[in-house]
Amino acid sequence: MSYQHRGFVVSNEMLSALEAYAHEGHPIGDFLTAVLSNDLMNACGRADDFNLPNLPAFCAWVYNECPSTAHGSRAKVKAWLAKFETERAASFHPDKQDERADRFVQTGENDLDTFGRPMRQGS
Repeated sequence: MSYQHRGFVVSNEMLSALEAYAHEGHPIGDFLTAVLSNDLMNACGRADDFNLPNLPAFCAWVYNECPSTAHGSRAKVKAWLAKFETERAASFHPDKQDERADRFVQTGENDLDTFGRPMRQGS
């Protein structure tokens, strides 16, 4: 599944990284950081041969799909990542780990994915 806009394309790999960033606050590389920070010069300089001509699709995805608090400046991107990092750190508090382990032993219920990240509701 890729994202297309007026004939321009965000590849599956890049789309997965953008969605993980937008929905779960996963860190991104320098190119996507520049795109999300509204830094055209760095985005162009860091784009590979496929992504450079497809920058309009990245802009469309950011505008149409990304939360407004997650893009627009380097400070916004940094704050967005920090928000999720704080949530992840809180979710791995030792007391919560004990609660999760007890619940799993008693019911088989697990709220972490295979990477140890909290699962979103409905996943």
